[in-house]
Amino acid sequence: LIVDDNHSFAYFISELLKLNGDNVICLNTIEEAVRYLKNCQPPIEIALIDFQVGRHSSQALAEEIKQKYPTAYTIMMSAASSKKDKLVESLISNKIIDNFLKKPFTFKQLQDLMAKC
Repeated sequence: LIVDDNHSFAYFISELLKLNGDNVICLNTIEEAVRYLKNCQPPIEIALIDFQVGRHSSQALAEEIKQKYPTAYTIMMSAASSKKDKLVESLISNKIIDNFLKKPFTFKQLQDLMAKC
């Protein structure tokens, strides 16, 4: 699952993941993601979520994903935040997200994180 309001970025990452053999759902708003979570099949294994989607923080979405799919590996990404930010540290320590990627990142960096799940 990819949730990012930057349509071009989300599409590009989803196409790379598809070429890699992954099944990918790409959504561009928190609202779309919440609707998708209500009925998604198969269960989410990996979620790549932008820290800020539109005017909304993605923290609640990450919490909802972990509540519904506790084993989902959730990666938050942002160009504005860094792994040292207190909120990101808190999300990781409270197991709401599993990791963080600073934009821009390479596809190899994403693959390396995905290999951890």
